Amino acid sequence: MYIGLGLSLLKRSCCCGGTSDVTCADGMDIVFLVDYTGSMGSAIDSVKTSIANIVQAIVAESVSNYRLGLVLFDEYRPSSSPLAYYEETTTYVELPAGQKYTNLYDVEGTTSDRKQYITAMEVFSQNNESSFTDKLNLLNTDNFPLGYGQSFPEPSDMGLDRVVNFDLAGAFRNNVTKLVILITDAPASGNDDINNSTDTAFAQTLIADCNSKGVKVLLMKNNTDSKEPLETIALGTSGLVSTSFAPQAIITAIENVCTTV
Repeated sequence: MYIGLGLSLLKRSCCCGGTSDVTCADGMDIVFLVDYTGSMGSAIDSVKTSIANIVQAIVAESVSNYRLGLVLFDEYRPSSSPLAYYEETTTYVELPAGQKYTNLYDVEGTTSDRKQYITAMEVFSQNNESSFTDKLNLLNTDNFPLGYGQSFPEPSDMGLDRVVNFDLAGAFRNNVTKLVILITDAPASGNDDINNSTDTAFAQTLIADCNSKGVKVLLMKNNTDSKEPLETIALGTSGLVSTSFAPQAIITAIENVCTTV
Protein backbone atom coordinates (compact mmCIF):
# COMPACT_ATOMS: atom_id res chain seq x y z
CA MET A 1 0.00 0.00 0.00
CA TYR A 2 1.31 3.45 -0.82
CA ILE A 3 0.26 7.02 -1.29
CA GLY A 4 1.88 9.69 -3.38
CA LEU A 5 1.36 12.81 -5.45
CA GLY A 6 1.44 11.05 -8.79
CA LEU A 7 4.35 8.96 -9.94
CA SER A 8 4.78 11.02 -13.10
CA LEU A 9 5.86 13.97 -10.98
CA LEU A 10 8.99 12.08 -10.04
CA LYS A 11 10.35 12.36 -13.57
CA ARG A 12 11.76 15.86 -13.12
CA SER A 13 15.03 15.45 -11.29
CA CYS A 14 17.58 17.87 -12.61
CA CYS A 15 20.23 20.22 -11.34
CA CYS A 16 19.42 23.27 -9.24
CA GLY A 17 15.68 22.55 -9.17
CA GLY A 18 15.33 23.18 -12.92
CA THR A 19 12.65 21.78 -15.16
CA SER A 20 14.44 19.90 -17.94
CA ASP A 21 13.48 16.25 -18.22
CA VAL A 22 16.03 13.53 -17.59
CA THR A 23 15.63 9.80 -18.02
CA CYS A 24 17.00 7.06 -15.81
CA ALA A 25 19.41 6.17 -18.60
CA ASP A 26 20.94 9.63 -18.04
CA GLY A 27 21.92 8.32 -14.63
CA MET A 28 20.48 7.50 -11.21
CA ASP A 29 21.92 8.55 -7.84
CA ILE A 30 20.10 6.71 -5.03
CA VAL A 31 20.76 6.86 -1.28
CA PHE A 32 19.18 4.33 1.07
CA LEU A 33 18.75 6.08 4.44
CA VAL A 34 18.07 3.35 6.99
CA ASP A 35 16.94 3.32 10.62
CA TYR A 36 19.55 1.18 12.39
CA THR A 37 18.13 1.40 15.92
CA GLY A 38 17.14 -1.52 18.13
CA SER A 39 13.44 -1.33 17.30
CA MET A 40 14.30 -2.38 13.76
CA GLY A 41 15.71 -5.68 15.01
CA SER A 42 12.76 -7.80 13.93
CA ALA A 43 12.67 -6.19 10.49
CA ILE A 44 16.24 -5.40 9.52
CA ASP A 45 16.94 -8.67 7.70
CA SER A 46 13.79 -8.37 5.59
CA VAL A 47 14.68 -4.72 4.95
CA LYS A 48 18.07 -5.85 3.65
CA THR A 49 16.32 -8.24 1.26
CA SER A 50 13.97 -5.47 0.11
CA ILE A 51 16.89 -3.12 -0.51
CA ALA A 52 18.65 -5.80 -2.57
CA ASN A 53 15.53 -6.22 -4.70
CA ILE A 54 15.19 -2.46 -5.19
CA VAL A 55 18.84 -2.27 -6.23
CA GLN A 56 18.19 -4.81 -8.98
CA ALA A 57 15.44 -2.57 -10.33
CA ILE A 58 17.79 0.45 -10.21
CA VAL A 59 20.51 -1.40 -12.09
CA ALA A 60 18.06 -2.47 -14.79
CA GLU A 61 16.20 0.81 -15.18
CA SER A 62 19.36 2.94 -15.21
CA VAL A 63 20.89 0.79 -17.97
CA SER A 64 23.84 0.38 -15.60
CA ASN A 65 24.38 4.11 -15.11
CA TYR A 66 23.83 4.43 -11.39
CA ARG A 67 25.50 5.29 -8.09
CA LEU A 68 24.34 3.93 -4.73
CA GLY A 69 24.77 5.19 -1.17
CA LEU A 70 23.94 3.49 2.13
CA VAL A 71 23.51 5.73 5.20
CA LEU A 72 22.40 4.66 8.70
CA PHE A 73 21.00 6.67 11.60
CA ASP A 74 21.09 5.68 15.27
CA GLU A 75 21.38 7.11 18.79
CA TYR A 76 22.08 5.99 22.35
CA ARG A 77 22.33 7.14 25.96
CA PRO A 78 25.69 6.33 27.57
CA SER A 79 24.13 5.50 30.94
CA SER A 80 22.07 2.70 29.38
CA SER A 81 24.66 1.46 26.92
CA PRO A 82 28.43 1.92 27.10
CA LEU A 83 28.65 2.57 23.37
CA ALA A 84 26.75 2.28 20.17
CA TYR A 85 26.95 -1.43 19.60
CA TYR A 86 29.01 -1.05 16.44
CA GLU A 87 31.15 1.93 17.42
CA GLU A 88 34.27 -0.08 18.23
CA THR A 89 34.00 -2.59 15.39
CA THR A 90 36.74 -2.57 12.81
CA THR A 91 34.12 -1.81 10.18
CA TYR A 92 33.12 1.45 11.86
CA VAL A 93 36.58 2.51 12.99
CA GLU A 94 38.04 2.12 9.51
CA LEU A 95 35.39 4.19 7.78
CA PRO A 96 36.77 7.56 6.61
CA ALA A 97 36.03 10.40 9.01
CA GLY A 98 34.02 12.17 6.33
CA GLN A 99 31.52 9.30 6.33
CA LYS A 100 30.76 9.59 10.06
CA TYR A 101 28.74 12.34 11.71
CA THR A 102 27.93 12.38 15.44
CA ASN A 103 25.87 14.78 17.49
CA LEU A 104 26.33 14.85 21.28
CA TYR A 105 23.60 16.67 23.17
CA ASP A 106 22.31 17.14 26.71
CA VAL A 107 18.82 16.14 27.74
CA GLU A 108 17.08 18.87 29.68
CA GLY A 109 16.18 17.87 33.22
CA THR A 110 18.54 14.89 33.32
CA THR A 111 22.19 14.28 34.10
CA SER A 112 22.80 12.16 31.02
CA ASP A 113 23.82 13.08 27.53
CA ARG A 114 23.07 11.28 24.30
CA LYS A 115 24.86 10.73 21.06
CA GLN A 116 23.35 10.47 17.59
CA TYR A 117 25.11 8.73 14.72
CA ILE A 118 24.72 9.32 10.99
CA THR A 119 27.00 6.87 9.17
CA ALA A 120 27.65 6.49 5.45
CA MET A 121 28.51 2.83 5.03
CA GLU A 122 28.73 3.20 1.24
CA VAL A 123 29.27 6.40 -0.75
CA PHE A 124 28.58 7.12 -4.39
CA SER A 125 30.75 5.50 -7.02
CA GLN A 126 29.90 4.44 -10.54
CA ASN A 127 27.95 1.18 -10.87
CA ASN A 128 28.87 0.16 -7.32
CA GLU A 129 26.39 -2.67 -6.78
CA SER A 130 29.12 -5.05 -5.63
CA SER A 131 30.64 -2.85 -2.92
CA PHE A 132 27.17 -1.63 -1.88
CA THR A 133 26.03 -5.23 -1.43
CA ASP A 134 29.10 -6.03 0.66
CA LYS A 135 28.22 -3.17 3.03
CA LEU A 136 24.54 -4.09 3.08
CA ASN A 137 25.39 -7.68 3.99
CA LEU A 138 27.38 -6.47 7.02
CA LEU A 139 24.27 -5.06 8.69
CA ASN A 140 23.01 -6.98 11.71
CA THR A 141 26.05 -9.27 11.82
CA ASP A 142 28.80 -9.77 14.40
CA ASN A 143 30.98 -7.46 12.31
CA PHE A 144 28.44 -4.65 12.49
CA PRO A 145 25.70 -5.38 15.06
CA LEU A 146 22.43 -3.48 15.21
CA GLY A 147 22.51 -0.13 17.01
CA TYR A 148 20.58 0.95 20.07
CA GLY A 149 18.23 3.94 19.73
CA GLN A 150 16.89 5.77 22.74
CA SER A 151 13.46 7.39 22.80
CA PHE A 152 11.11 6.39 19.99
CA PRO A 153 11.75 9.35 17.64
CA GLU A 154 14.94 8.83 15.65
CA PRO A 155 17.24 11.27 13.77
CA SER A 156 16.03 10.44 10.27
CA ASP A 157 15.59 14.12 9.39
CA MET A 158 19.14 14.80 10.55
CA GLY A 159 20.26 11.96 8.31
CA LEU A 160 18.41 13.44 5.33
CA ASP A 161 19.98 16.82 6.02
CA ARG A 162 23.46 15.27 6.05
CA VAL A 163 22.82 13.47 2.79
CA VAL A 164 21.26 16.37 0.90
CA ASN A 165 23.08 19.39 2.32
CA PHE A 166 26.42 17.97 3.47
CA ASP A 167 27.07 15.28 0.84
CA LEU A 168 27.64 12.57 3.46
CA ALA A 169 27.20 9.88 0.80
CA GLY A 170 28.91 12.04 -1.82
CA ALA A 171 27.58 14.86 -3.98
CA PHE A 172 24.63 14.14 -6.26
CA ARG A 173 25.36 14.55 -9.95
CA ASN A 174 23.57 17.14 -12.06
CA ASN A 175 20.96 16.05 -14.60
CA VAL A 176 20.30 12.59 -13.20
CA THR A 177 17.39 11.02 -11.32
CA LYS A 178 18.03 11.62 -7.61
CA LEU A 179 16.22 9.69 -4.89
CA VAL A 180 16.55 9.13 -1.15
CA ILE A 181 14.80 5.96 0.00
CA LEU A 182 14.16 6.50 3.72
CA ILE A 183 13.32 3.37 5.75
CA THR A 184 12.17 3.68 9.37
CA ASP A 185 9.64 2.63 11.99
CA ALA A 186 9.74 5.93 13.92
CA PRO A 187 8.96 9.64 13.52
CA ALA A 188 11.75 12.18 13.14
CA SER A 189 13.62 13.47 16.21
CA GLY A 190 15.90 16.18 14.88
CA ASN A 191 18.98 16.78 16.99
CA ASP A 192 17.30 16.49 20.40
CA ASP A 193 15.47 13.13 20.39
CA ILE A 194 12.09 14.86 20.59
CA ASN A 195 9.40 15.00 17.91
CA ASN A 196 7.81 18.45 18.10
CA SER A 197 7.08 21.65 16.22
CA THR A 198 10.79 22.21 15.65
CA ASP A 199 10.88 19.07 13.51
CA THR A 200 7.76 20.19 11.67
CA ALA A 201 9.48 23.45 10.77
CA PHE A 202 12.70 21.66 9.86
CA ALA A 203 10.72 19.45 7.49
CA GLN A 204 9.74 22.50 5.46
CA THR A 205 13.39 23.51 5.22
CA LEU A 206 14.33 20.01 4.05
CA ILE A 207 11.56 20.02 1.45
CA ALA A 208 12.91 23.26 0.01
CA ASP A 209 16.46 21.91 0.05
CA CYS A 210 15.46 18.68 -1.68
CA ASN A 211 13.36 20.44 -4.29
CA SER A 212 16.11 22.93 -5.09
CA LYS A 213 18.44 20.01 -5.83
CA GLY A 214 15.89 17.78 -7.55
CA VAL A 215 15.98 15.11 -4.82
CA LYS A 216 12.82 13.07 -4.23
CA VAL A 217 12.21 11.21 -0.95
CA LEU A 218 10.54 7.79 -1.03
CA LEU A 219 9.47 6.84 2.50
CA MET A 220 9.13 3.20 3.54
CA LYS A 221 7.48 2.79 6.94
CA ASN A 222 6.23 -0.37 8.59
CA ASN A 223 2.54 0.45 9.10
CA THR A 224 -0.14 3.11 8.71
CA ASP A 225 0.73 4.85 12.00
CA SER A 226 1.85 8.43 11.50
CA LYS A 227 5.55 9.00 11.03
CA GLU A 228 5.21 12.77 10.71
CA PRO A 229 6.89 14.91 9.60
CA LEU A 230 8.48 12.34 7.30
CA GLU A 231 5.29 11.90 5.28
CA THR A 232 5.24 15.64 4.72
CA ILE A 233 8.81 15.54 3.42
CA ALA A 234 8.12 12.64 1.06
CA LEU A 235 4.98 14.16 -0.42
CA GLY A 236 6.45 17.67 -0.41
CA THR A 237 9.25 16.46 -2.68
CA SER A 238 6.77 14.78 -5.06
CA GLY A 239 7.88 11.48 -3.60
CA LEU A 240 6.01 8.55 -2.16
CA VAL A 241 4.87 7.06 1.15
CA SER A 242 4.82 3.26 1.33
CA THR A 243 3.24 1.71 4.42
CA SER A 244 5.32 -1.45 4.16
CA PHE A 245 8.94 -2.55 4.23
CA ALA A 246 8.17 -4.75 1.21
CA PRO A 247 9.94 -3.49 -1.91
CA GLN A 248 7.23 -3.56 -4.55
CA ALA A 249 5.78 -0.05 -4.09
CA ILE A 250 9.25 1.47 -4.38
CA ILE A 251 10.14 -0.70 -7.38
CA THR A 252 6.89 0.30 -9.07
CA ALA A 253 7.63 3.97 -8.40
CA ILE A 254 11.11 3.64 -9.89
CA GLU A 255 9.75 1.82 -12.95
CA ASN A 256 7.21 4.59 -13.45
CA VAL A 257 9.89 7.24 -13.11
CA CYS A 258 11.96 5.49 -15.72
CA THR A 259 9.21 4.97 -18.28
CA THR A 260 7.40 8.33 -18.00
CA VAL A 261 9.73 10.44 -20.12
